[in-house]
Amino acid sequence: MISGLEWLLLIAFSTAFVLMAMLVAARLEGQRLVDARALSEMGAQPGMRYRVLGRDHLPRPEPFVLHERPGVSCENSVIERSLVGNRPHGLPAIFEYVTYRDRMGVRRFGPPSLVLAARVPAGMPAFRLRPRTHFERLWGVVRMQHPFDVRVPPGCVFHLDTSGGSERDLDALDLGRLAHSGLWLQVSGGTLYAALPGSLWPCSQFTPCGIERLVRMAIPVLDALDSPDVSSLGCLLHTRDRLATAAGG
Repeated sequence: MISGLEWLLLIAFSTAFVLMAMLVAARLEGQRLVDARALSEMGAQPGMRYRVLGRDHLPRPEPFVLHERPGVSCENSVIERSLVGNRPHGLPAIFEYVTYRDRMGVRRFGPPSLVLAARVPAGMPAFRLRPRTHFERLWGVVRMQHPFDVRVPPGCVFHLDTSGGSERDLDALDLGRLAHSGLWLQVSGGTLYAALPGSLWPCSQFTPCGIERLVRMAIPVLDALDSPDVSSLGCLLHTRDRLATAAGG
């Protein structure tokens, strides 16, 4: 039988566990509200608005660059949160892309992915460029898609999606500079999609720090592709730096 002292200890430990869980939940919710306020302030000056569940606002090509990742598929994948441009096309945009196990959108299947979408000049060839996965690097898997894959930097996988693509389509692409960013890249329909590499820790990266990191890594890619959204995203970085300086002061 359980004595009175053991009952008291059980109640005390249970109460302490519940209080600790409530404190952690309150801390996470408070941090989420702080991030949402900071993201809204970051996007105000470059003309971007903070949206929650903007899943139907930003179209994505098929195949989408993130679908090549293990455990990620196009079914039940949605945009949870985003910074969307005020222009009719919604670009530039930064969004959090999440895949769910069920159609009700309750159980996540994988960690959220942070993606930047920006415009590129018309006539840019459609392509996908990404670093090799750890498995591909370990086993030396090489996926030759075209006879001119020798131009692709080592450690990368390249797909030219343009129908009837040829080596001439690559003349305008500095693949070495694009690969140096370390991002997963895809150009489709006049839009560049740039995603951060996969993280071992499955946490949300849609934070001011995560967005700043993605934009800084993507700016050289946007410059190489002559994107007209470089100035808007540069303004986003300036706003982030100003907010960080104000917070530090």
